[in-house]
Amino acid sequence: MSVNIVIPTPMQRYADNREEIQAEGATVDAALASLTEQFPDLKKHLFTEDGKIRNFVNVYVNDDDSRYTGGGATAIKDGDTLTIVPSIAGGLDAVGHGGAPSFHLSVDPNSVELDSEEILRYSRHLIMPEVTMEGQKRLKAAKVLCVGTGGLGAPLTLYLAAAGVGTIGLVDFDVVDLTNLQRQIVHRQSSIGTPKIDSAERTLKELNPQVNIIKHETMLTKDNAMEILKDHPIDLLVVDTEMPEMDGYELVRWLRRSGLDPNAFAPVIMTATHVRRSRVTEARDCGANFVITKPFSAASLLERIVFVARDTRPFLEVGDYFGPDRRFREGHPPAEERRADVIRKRRHEAEQAAAAGAEAGE
Repeated sequence: MSVNIVIPTPMQRYADNREEIQAEGATVDAALASLTEQFPDLKKHLFTEDGKIRNFVNVYVNDDDSRYTGGGATAIKDGDTLTIVPSIAGGLDAVGHGGAPSFHLSVDPNSVELDSEEILRYSRHLIMPEVTMEGQKRLKAAKVLCVGTGGLGAPLTLYLAAAGVGTIGLVDFDVVDLTNLQRQIVHRQSSIGTPKIDSAERTLKELNPQVNIIKHETMLTKDNAMEILKDHPIDLLVVDTEMPEMDGYELVRWLRRSGLDPNAFAPVIMTATHVRRSRVTEARDCGANFVITKPFSAASLLERIVFVARDTRPFLEVGDYFGPDRRFREGHPPAEERRADVIRKRRHEAEQAAAAGAEAGE
């Protein structure tokens, strides 16, 4: 029986850059085996040496996570859609056209070393072909500026610190309130009434003492954005679309035309919640590399980070636009339509096709 397998962006390079592939099999294991027969380079990324699905590889059968329906033995039928979702998608070497790196860290990863404690801490990363020692060094060398430590910035900074990002900059002016705690998970009950950046620093340092935290206790405005960004080279900017004094769109638009080198060319991911579709489009129009709308998972966020790290698009200045060339999106991540909605639509179309085939056979 034939099923459709959706390949995640980081693994598409091992499957002729294809997003979807047809495979045969009556179970998840059999379908993945069929997939790796077609594309042998995928095998080491999906299976351990003893033939088991790797712990960081999650496979969904339509809407259902196969980990809870029988794992690799989960039965599948004609027309099903299998979606491969890696739990972490870092470390893939960012190579652009002609073999030249398309994403340059401000610190040379070759100058970074991991001590014995870090090697133990990240040991699960180091054995993964998607990360390895090289990828972990890139994470340690990376510098990320996160504007805001609220509902979006709070979980993001936890994931970044846990993954081993070496330097995290925090920009926030607010204090922790009791009403924050049900969603801003970097803060604790004991932090109520204290500045959010102090609260976030304590939690992140407790999670990973090796991370370097740079704090900017201020409300980001046009006046101080230049001061913050000109003195701190960054490799990635993550910013919310909604901020008190200036919105994220305005900040990115200003940054792109600021003339700050290298920060004016730094990848930008915008996070948004409860925004109109037109505002999502505006995020691209202001020069951001990508926008993510809630709800999003750690895996989807890391997938987008890998996408911008491997982005080979040149920068263009056309009219009032200055940013990545939007005329092409080579190796782009899944469309903005939510994965669950895509799967439901495909399943519905498959059911309709099956019903039509049954009627034709009567």
